[in-house]
Amino acid sequence: FPVTVVNPGEFGGTSNAQTFRVDNPMPSPEEFSPEFVLKGSPDFELTVTGTKFVSGSKIVWDGVEKETTYISGGELRATISASDVVNARFVDISVYNPPPGGGLYENLDDPLTFEVRNPVPTVTSIDPPGTSILDGVEGPDHSFGVPVTIFGTNFEPGADVHIGPTVIFCNEITGICSPSYGDRMETTVVSSTEIQTFIDINVGDVIVKVVNPQPGGGASNDILFPVSGEFQKKNQFCCGLKVELTGILILGLWQYRLLL
Repeated sequence: FPVTVVNPGEFGGTSNAQTFRVDNPMPSPEEFSPEFVLKGSPDFELTVTGTKFVSGSKIVWDGVEKETTYISGGELRATISASDVVNARFVDISVYNPPPGGGLYENLDDPLTFEVRNPVPTVTSIDPPGTSILDGVEGPDHSFGVPVTIFGTNFEPGADVHIGPTVIFCNEITGICSPSYGDRMETTVVSSTEIQTFIDINVGDVIVKVVNPQPGGGASNDILFPVSGEFQKKNQFCCGLKVELTGILILGLWQYRLLL
Protein backbone atom coordinates (compact mmCIF):
# COMPACT_ATOMS: atom_id res chain seq x y z
CA PHE A 1 0.00 0.00 0.00
CA PRO A 2 1.33 3.52 -0.80
CA VAL A 3 1.77 5.73 2.26
CA THR A 4 2.10 9.54 2.06
CA VAL A 5 2.22 12.45 4.50
CA VAL A 6 0.22 15.65 3.90
CA ASN A 7 1.20 18.97 5.50
CA PRO A 8 -1.54 21.58 5.76
CA GLY A 9 -1.34 25.20 4.81
CA GLU A 10 -0.33 27.31 1.88
CA PHE A 11 3.15 25.86 1.67
CA GLY A 12 2.23 22.32 2.68
CA GLY A 13 1.46 19.48 0.36
CA THR A 14 1.78 15.75 -0.13
CA SER A 15 5.06 13.94 0.30
CA ASN A 16 6.49 11.34 -1.97
CA ALA A 17 4.90 7.90 -1.50
CA GLN A 18 6.48 5.01 0.38
CA THR A 19 5.22 1.45 0.08
CA PHE A 20 3.89 -0.32 3.16
CA ARG A 21 3.74 -4.07 2.56
CA VAL A 22 1.36 -6.45 4.32
CA ASP A 23 2.87 -9.91 4.05
CA ASN A 24 1.08 -13.22 4.02
CA PRO A 25 2.10 -15.39 6.98
CA MET A 26 4.03 -18.62 6.73
CA PRO A 27 1.43 -21.43 6.73
CA SER A 28 1.33 -23.97 9.53
CA PRO A 29 -0.30 -27.27 8.48
CA GLU A 30 -0.87 -29.66 11.37
CA GLU A 31 -2.97 -32.64 10.25
CA PHE A 32 -4.46 -34.20 7.14
CA SER A 33 -7.15 -36.73 6.30
CA PRO A 34 -7.40 -39.43 5.24
CA GLU A 35 -4.22 -40.59 6.94
CA PHE A 36 -3.49 -43.15 4.21
CA VAL A 37 -4.89 -44.91 1.14
CA LEU A 38 -4.07 -48.28 -0.42
CA LYS A 39 -1.97 -48.31 -3.57
CA GLY A 40 -4.13 -48.38 -6.65
CA SER A 41 -6.92 -46.34 -5.05
CA PRO A 42 -9.08 -44.04 -7.21
CA ASP A 43 -9.04 -40.23 -6.99
CA PHE A 44 -9.66 -38.95 -3.46
CA GLU A 45 -9.99 -35.63 -1.65
CA LEU A 46 -7.18 -34.69 0.74
CA THR A 47 -8.06 -32.27 3.54
CA VAL A 48 -5.27 -30.37 5.33
CA THR A 49 -5.98 -28.52 8.55
CA GLY A 50 -3.81 -26.07 10.46
CA THR A 51 -3.45 -22.30 10.79
CA LYS A 52 -2.44 -19.23 8.77
CA PHE A 53 -3.86 -20.38 5.43
CA VAL A 54 -4.82 -17.62 2.98
CA SER A 55 -6.73 -17.34 -0.26
CA GLY A 56 -4.33 -18.72 -2.84
CA SER A 57 -2.70 -21.25 -0.49
CA LYS A 58 -1.70 -24.49 -2.19
CA ILE A 59 -1.45 -28.04 -0.86
CA VAL A 60 1.92 -29.41 -1.92
CA TRP A 61 2.00 -33.17 -2.62
CA ASP A 62 5.46 -34.69 -2.99
CA GLY A 63 6.84 -31.30 -4.07
CA VAL A 64 4.03 -30.57 -6.55
CA GLU A 65 1.44 -27.86 -5.94
CA LYS A 66 -2.09 -29.21 -6.31
CA GLU A 67 -5.18 -27.32 -7.39
CA THR A 68 -6.50 -26.29 -4.00
CA THR A 69 -9.82 -25.15 -2.60
CA TYR A 70 -9.52 -22.59 0.20
CA ILE A 71 -12.13 -23.38 2.86
CA SER A 72 -10.89 -21.18 5.69
CA GLY A 73 -7.76 -20.00 7.43
CA GLY A 74 -7.61 -23.45 9.01
CA GLU A 75 -8.65 -25.79 6.19
CA LEU A 76 -7.64 -26.56 2.59
CA ARG A 77 -8.77 -29.31 0.22
CA ALA A 78 -7.26 -30.81 -2.92
CA THR A 79 -8.02 -33.75 -5.18
CA ILE A 80 -5.26 -36.36 -5.38
CA SER A 81 -5.47 -38.37 -8.59
CA ALA A 82 -5.20 -42.13 -8.96
CA SER A 83 -1.94 -41.67 -10.87
CA ASP A 84 -0.37 -40.28 -7.68
CA VAL A 85 -1.02 -43.47 -5.69
CA VAL A 86 -0.06 -46.21 -8.14
CA ASN A 87 2.85 -47.41 -5.99
CA ALA A 88 3.24 -47.84 -2.24
CA ARG A 89 5.41 -45.06 -0.81
CA PHE A 90 5.77 -42.27 1.73
CA VAL A 91 4.71 -38.84 0.47
CA ASP A 92 5.68 -35.47 1.97
CA ILE A 93 2.72 -33.11 2.53
CA SER A 94 3.12 -29.34 2.87
CA VAL A 95 1.36 -26.02 2.21
CA TYR A 96 2.57 -22.99 0.23
CA ASN A 97 1.32 -19.43 0.80
CA PRO A 98 1.76 -16.95 -2.07
CA PRO A 99 3.71 -13.67 -1.83
CA PRO A 100 4.08 -11.11 -0.55
CA GLY A 101 5.62 -12.99 2.34
CA GLY A 102 4.21 -16.47 2.64
CA GLY A 103 6.41 -19.34 1.54
CA LEU A 104 6.60 -23.10 1.78
CA TYR A 105 6.11 -24.74 5.16
CA GLU A 106 9.05 -26.98 6.07
CA ASN A 107 9.65 -28.92 9.26
CA LEU A 108 12.55 -31.30 8.88
CA ASP A 109 12.22 -32.52 12.48
CA ASP A 110 8.53 -33.44 12.23
CA PRO A 111 7.40 -33.56 8.60
CA LEU A 112 3.85 -34.39 7.53
CA THR A 113 4.08 -37.77 5.82
CA PHE A 114 1.23 -39.43 3.93
CA GLU A 115 1.30 -43.21 3.40
CA VAL A 116 0.30 -44.94 0.18
CA ARG A 117 0.11 -48.43 1.66
CA ASN A 118 0.54 -51.97 0.44
CA PRO A 119 -2.46 -54.23 1.13
CA VAL A 120 -2.43 -57.15 3.55
CA PRO A 121 -1.86 -60.38 1.59
CA THR A 122 -4.11 -63.45 1.75
CA VAL A 123 -2.90 -67.05 1.40
CA THR A 124 -5.41 -69.56 -0.01
CA SER A 125 -3.35 -72.69 -0.72
CA ILE A 126 0.09 -74.31 -0.96
CA ASP A 127 1.26 -76.72 -3.65
CA PRO A 128 2.03 -79.38 -2.58
CA PRO A 129 -0.38 -79.17 0.40
CA GLY A 130 2.05 -81.19 2.54
CA THR A 131 5.07 -83.45 2.32
CA SER A 132 7.08 -86.21 3.98
CA ILE A 133 10.29 -85.56 5.84
CA LEU A 134 11.80 -88.15 3.52
CA ASP A 135 11.18 -85.84 0.54
CA GLY A 136 13.30 -83.04 1.99
CA VAL A 137 16.30 -81.82 0.03
CA GLU A 138 19.17 -79.43 0.66
CA GLY A 139 18.20 -75.85 -0.01
CA PRO A 140 19.72 -72.37 0.26
CA ASP A 141 22.39 -71.94 2.94
CA HIS A 142 22.48 -75.72 3.47
CA SER A 143 18.94 -75.70 4.86
CA PHE A 144 16.71 -78.78 4.68
CA GLY A 145 13.26 -78.50 3.21
CA VAL A 146 11.11 -78.57 0.08
CA PRO A 147 10.24 -76.14 -2.73
CA VAL A 148 6.60 -75.03 -2.71
CA THR A 149 4.29 -72.66 -4.58
CA ILE A 150 1.95 -70.44 -2.56
CA PHE A 151 -1.28 -69.08 -4.03
CA GLY A 152 -3.39 -66.19 -2.78
CA THR A 153 -4.00 -62.49 -3.40
CA ASN A 154 -2.26 -59.14 -2.93
CA PHE A 155 1.31 -60.45 -3.10
CA GLU A 156 3.44 -57.34 -3.56
CA PRO A 157 7.00 -56.93 -4.91
CA GLY A 158 9.32 -57.45 -1.95
CA ALA A 159 6.95 -59.84 -0.17
CA ASP A 160 8.57 -62.61 1.90
CA VAL A 161 7.47 -66.02 3.09
CA HIS A 162 7.91 -66.63 6.82
CA ILE A 163 7.53 -69.84 8.82
CA GLY A 164 6.73 -70.11 12.50
CA PRO A 165 4.34 -68.35 14.88
CA THR A 166 3.97 -64.57 15.10
CA VAL A 167 5.40 -63.14 18.33
CA ILE A 168 4.81 -59.57 19.55
CA PHE A 169 7.76 -57.86 21.26
CA CYS A 170 7.19 -54.69 23.31
CA ASN A 171 9.74 -52.18 24.57
CA GLU A 172 9.03 -51.59 28.26
CA ILE A 173 10.55 -48.10 28.12
CA THR A 174 8.91 -46.72 24.96
CA GLY A 175 5.82 -48.92 25.01
CA ILE A 176 6.26 -49.54 21.28
CA CYS A 177 5.39 -53.06 20.15
CA SER A 178 6.44 -54.78 16.94
CA PRO A 179 5.76 -58.25 15.53
CA SER A 180 8.23 -60.99 14.64
CA TYR A 181 6.83 -63.26 11.97
CA GLY A 182 9.25 -66.16 12.36
CA ASP A 183 12.05 -67.25 10.02
CA ARG A 184 12.20 -65.62 6.59
CA MET A 185 12.52 -67.91 3.58
CA GLU A 186 14.05 -67.21 0.17
CA THR A 187 11.12 -65.90 -1.86
CA THR A 188 10.32 -65.23 -5.52
CA VAL A 189 7.17 -63.22 -6.20
CA VAL A 190 5.88 -64.53 -9.53
CA SER A 191 2.71 -62.42 -9.56
CA SER A 192 0.20 -60.85 -7.22
CA THR A 193 -1.36 -64.31 -6.79
CA GLU A 194 1.67 -66.64 -6.84
CA ILE A 195 4.88 -67.00 -4.85
CA GLN A 196 7.61 -69.62 -5.13
CA THR A 197 9.77 -70.41 -2.13
CA PHE A 198 11.78 -73.07 -0.30
CA ILE A 199 10.60 -73.75 3.23
CA ASP A 200 12.53 -75.46 5.98
CA ILE A 201 10.73 -78.54 7.34
CA ASN A 202 10.64 -80.75 10.37
CA VAL A 203 8.15 -83.39 11.38
CA GLY A 204 4.81 -81.79 12.30
CA ASP A 205 2.84 -78.78 11.08
CA VAL A 206 4.84 -75.89 9.65
CA ILE A 207 3.12 -72.49 10.03
CA VAL A 208 3.44 -70.56 6.76
CA LYS A 209 2.53 -66.94 6.04
CA VAL A 210 3.31 -64.19 3.52
CA VAL A 211 4.43 -60.74 4.68
CA ASN A 212 4.12 -57.66 2.47
CA PRO A 213 6.61 -54.80 2.96
CA GLN A 214 5.84 -51.37 4.41
CA PRO A 215 4.25 -48.91 4.15
CA GLY A 216 1.17 -50.82 5.20
CA GLY A 217 1.48 -54.47 4.24
CA GLY A 218 1.92 -56.91 7.08
CA ALA A 219 1.28 -60.62 7.54
CA SER A 220 -1.31 -62.77 5.84
CA ASN A 221 -3.39 -65.45 7.49
CA ASP A 222 -1.46 -68.53 8.67
CA ILE A 223 -1.72 -71.74 6.68
CA LEU A 224 -0.45 -75.11 7.93
CA PHE A 225 1.94 -77.25 5.90
CA PRO A 226 1.89 -80.78 7.39
CA VAL A 227 5.13 -82.79 7.31
CA SER A 228 4.91 -86.52 7.99
CA GLY A 229 7.96 -88.62 8.70
CA GLU A 230 9.96 -90.83 11.02
CA PHE A 231 12.03 -90.02 14.03
CA GLN A 232 14.16 -92.15 16.30
CA LYS A 233 14.75 -91.70 19.99
CA LYS A 234 16.99 -93.97 22.02
CA ASN A 235 16.65 -94.33 25.76
CA GLN A 236 19.02 -96.20 28.11
CA PHE A 237 17.13 -98.08 30.82
CA CYS A 238 18.40 -99.79 33.93
CA CYS A 239 20.06 -103.17 34.00
CA GLY A 240 21.91 -102.52 30.73
CA LEU A 241 18.77 -102.84 28.57
CA LYS A 242 18.67 -100.41 25.65
CA VAL A 243 15.27 -99.61 24.13
CA GLU A 244 14.81 -97.89 20.74
CA LEU A 245 11.48 -96.11 20.14
CA THR A 246 10.63 -95.29 16.54
CA GLY A 247 7.59 -93.26 15.50
CA ILE A 248 6.06 -92.58 12.10
CA LEU A 249 3.56 -89.76 11.54
CA ILE A 250 0.86 -90.91 9.12
CA LEU A 251 -2.15 -88.68 8.44
CA GLY A 252 -1.64 -86.89 11.72
CA LEU A 253 -1.44 -90.09 13.84
CA TRP A 254 1.74 -91.45 15.37
CA GLN A 255 2.39 -95.19 14.93
CA TYR A 256 5.08 -96.55 17.25
CA ARG A 257 7.42 -99.53 17.01
CA LEU A 258 9.35 -100.70 20.05
CA LEU A 259 12.70 -102.31 19.37
CA LEU A 260 14.59 -104.12 22.16
